[in-house]
Amino acid sequence: MRKAIKKLGVLALSAFIIIIMTGCGKSNEGIVGEWNYYDSAAKNAKSKIYYTFNKDNTGSYTFYDDTKKFKYETKDGKVIISYENATVPNEFEYSIKDDILTIKDSFGADVTYKRK
Repeated sequence: MRKAIKKLGVLALSAFIIIIMTGCGKSNEGIVGEWNYYDSAAKNAKSKIYYTFNKDNTGSYTFYDDTKKFKYETKDGKVIISYENATVPNEFEYSIKDDILTIKDSFGADVTYKRK
């Protein structure tokens, strides 16, 4: 009887570890959503510049009246964006804190977006 209980406990622990490890592979979940350009000096200004990151690793970038679609992946604190009809993907460092997405642009400056 004790052996059966031990085996059941080991099996339950193994299942728990597998579930936890499977969840860790979903690295893009934090970035999923719509992010409006955010200028802390103009907190109430409504932006026409925003990113949308979908769960299926597709998205779009809107700059006023121009929207570009893309595919993306996140890895090691970077988001790699492959725009439609572009030959080279763009890679940006990013971080998220308190619903603020900070992306380091190609010039090394921090650009912030607020979750919508």
